[in-house]
Amino acid sequence: MVVGATCRLTFPLPPLPVPRFLFVNQSYGPDSASTGQHLSDLTEHLVSHGHQVRVLSAVGDAAPQKGVQVRWLRSSLFGRSSRMAGYVGFHARVAP
Repeated sequence: MVVGATCRLTFPLPPLPVPRFLFVNQSYGPDSASTGQHLSDLTEHLVSHGHQVRVLSAVGDAAPQKGVQVRWLRSSLFGRSSRMAGYVGFHARVAP
């Protein structure tokens, strides 16, 4: 048994990969929908901690989003009465 021995790394460690996230949601802040607001808060928090974040959205503000890469997809919302048609159309555009 060796007393006082230390272990030293003599080679450089590779950098850790940057965590990447992709979020798909019909709305993104500052939209009035609560899911858009929550997603906006979450993605900005992740970016502030060094993560790479991308969002696919149909509704929201086209202004730069504090480091979040947002791709706005065209969506046809046929009024509030047929919101389901908007959801189906959005998800049809996002699907591979």
